This record gives sequence, C-alpha cells and structure tokens, in this order.
Amino acid sequence: MTVRKSDDPGFPITAGVTSHDACLRAMEGVHVCIVLIGTRFGGLAGGSKSITWMEYEAARELGAYPIVLIHDQMNDLAVSISKARLLLAKKHPHATEVDLDSRLRKKKEFSDRKPMIDNLPGQQRFVDAVRKGHVDNWVHNEWTGTTRDALMWIDARLATLLASTVDKFAELNARTSSLLRLNDALMVLLRDVLDGRRSRLDAVQSLLVMTESFRVQLFGFATNDRYNMSIFMRGDRDIYQSIARRSHAAIVRHDRPWRIGLGQVGTAATMSEPLITRDLSTSSMRTTDPVHREADHEYYKSVVSVPLLANNGKADLVFMLSTDREGHFHAARQPEVLTAVAVGHILGTLWLVGGHIDGH
Repeated sequence: MTVRKSDDPGFPITAGVTSHDACLRAMEGVHVCIVLIGTRFGGLAGGSKSITWMEYEAARELGAYPIVLIHDQMNDLAVSISKARLLLAKKHPHATEVDLDSRLRKKKEFSDRKPMIDNLPGQQRFVDAVRKGHVDNWVHNEWTGTTRDALMWIDARLATLLASTVDKFAELNARTSSLLRLNDALMVLLRDVLDGRRSRLDAVQSLLVMTESFRVQLFGFATNDRYNMSIFMRGDRDIYQSIARRSHAAIVRHDRPWRIGLGQVGTAATMSEPLITRDLSTSSMRTTDPVHREADHEYYKSVVSVPLLANNGKADLVFMLSTDREGHFHAARQPEVLTAVAVGHILGTLWLVGGHIDGH
C-alpha cells in the first residue's frame, strides 16, 4: 500500500498549478482517504471550505473509501457551536456562513488560540458536512488525537475494507462475465440480421431481454427493485419514441414520446455524456402530467440516460435505465453507471451496424 503525503518527495505535483490544486489532483487514483479533523480549520480554499474539506469531497466524488476521525474535543465543541450558530442566524438572517464564522469566533469559548485552535466555527461546519445528509457518513468521533488511537481505528476499518473487497471482486467478476455474454450475443444477433433471420428491431429487443436477465449483475439492482430499461429513437420533429422496453411487472407501460430537450430522455438527447439523476421525483425534469405524476414519482427515482449515435448535437438513440431506489445512480465514474454506458453502446452498435446490414 502506498501512502500519499504532501511532504514526501514523490507526492504527485503538476507544473503550473497551485498547492491547493495539486492536493486535489492527488486524489485521483486514491482508494482510501483518511481524514483527521481536529481543532484547526486552516485557510479558506473553496468559498467557505478549507482545502482539507475540498480534498475530502474530491475523494468521495472519485469513489475513495473514507475513514474519518474526529477529535473528541472538536466533536463536543461542534455541538455547542451548532446551537450558537442557529441562534446567531436568526438574529442575522442574511449573513453568510463565513460571516457567521467570524461572529462566532469573537465569542471567548470559540475564539482562536493559534496554532492549534483556528476557526472552530468553520471546523464545525466541516464536521456536520462529513456526517450528515449523504452516504458514507460513518465517522469516529472519539479520537483522542494520538497516533496510536488513530492507527487503532484505521487498522480496524482497513480490515473491514479488505473483507468487503472480496465481495466487490466477486461483483466485478459477475459484471464482467455478463458484459462478455452480451457482447457474444451481439455478434450472434448481427449474424442473424445479416442472414435475414431477424430484423434489426427484433435483434435489439432480444438483446434488451438478455440485459434484463443480467440486471442484478450488471447494474447492482436488488431482486425486488422496480426497474425500467428503454431504448428511445429520434423520429420526425425530433420526438423520441420507445422502440424497445423491459420493466418490472408492477410498472404500467405508457411508452410516452419525449420531445428533444424535455424530460430525462429529451434532455439526455442533447448531451455528449450520460445524464445521471439521483431522484427524478425532485428534479426539474420530473413529469408535470397529473395523470402519470404520482406513479412516475413512485417508480422512477434514480435514472441514468445514455445518448447514442449523436448527430449534429442530437442523439439518434437514448438508452434509459431507472430504478425506484433513490440515489442508486449518482456519479459518472460509479461502476453501475459505467456499465450502463457500456451496455448502451453495445445496443447502439447493434442498431447502427444492423441498420447497414438490413438497409435502413
């Protein structure tokens, strides 16, 4: 295991960037991010955030495994500062977070005592950010501040990570095997189209059926997830119609068309990369149709839409995959999203090459 420390000669530094940007870039390729939160906030680097805070966010965005230790003194202070902040915010409703930090620092109990105590209110916001409102919010808030105590927590978490890695490896093998089988099926189906045994549309529909059968391995769906997978084709007046679909039995099919630029499908059609929505029911792209709104909000939560065969800024096809589990799709580099992109391109290849074969 290689540990990246900014004071090491081998720390990855690119010419022409600030020290803050160098630290953020160093998060690329990191598998584990250890965050030690004490009583020193440090300088502002991202509006109201410290560089450590931004490093933590960069690591999470890139999928690194977080191990967060909060000094017990800072943890206790964070509770007191949070209460004082709420009272102060009521008195100064237009004050920014940094303004409130400055006012709180003037209170004796939250004042700076450098070099070890600096901007406790800012650090309180950081503590709240790592443990509230998101996944991977497990923290250890009883760290005594010693190296020995830190290593005890870190070693235990790394042991847990190692055990879970075995399961992840099995998931990766299952995902890879399923993708290879889809690719093999692609070759067979193309041959069927070439020999006139199937139409291009029938071949795509068959491949989508196979994708459905591998949905657990490919996309991490649970067996009881209410899912939907559809392929939309651009037609006249840039309206996208469903040409192939598979979904959970509980979902009533409507096969609604989507005009380009509207809704999840129409918006994705204008993009050059996948469109990921954590919760469509709270998104601006949610349906406003009162007939379908309630059902849509129940069934279509997390969605990824993959634009395919782009032409003049408009995709000819869109592969849309959804589940009723909020946040299931959440990041571009997430394995489930990357797999959705791969499957989309397999389906797109079959449609494109099959079109040349059958003359459409």
